[in-house]
Amino acid sequence: MTYLQSGTNNRVIINSSDNSVNVVDQAPPEVFQQLLAAVRGTTADPELVAEMVAAIKDMQRDYNSDNFADRYRSFMSVLADHMQVFGPVVGPYLPVLAQLVTTN
Repeated sequence: MTYLQSGTNNRVIINSSDNSVNVVDQAPPEVFQQLLAAVRGTTADPELVAEMVAAIKDMQRDYNSDNFADRYRSFMSVLADHMQVFGPVVGPYLPVLAQLVTTN
């Protein structure tokens, strides 16, 4: 059995449930770069990867602007359409991104 892990505070839980919550305070540029690397590191269809990368770059570009919340919603919309593909690699970053929306 092979387990691929990425992101901050990742873990493997087998035959158990994990109710823990991790809050990691990372600098936004670092978060976006790690998120881009995680998405690019998948074996997903290149068109889907390009769509996700574009959404992440839009968020990164508009961080600290009035457009950031809209870019975050667009990213989440793309993610929702492809959750089975990108959910495992993007999941660890969602709490940090949500925190950026509330502080931006």
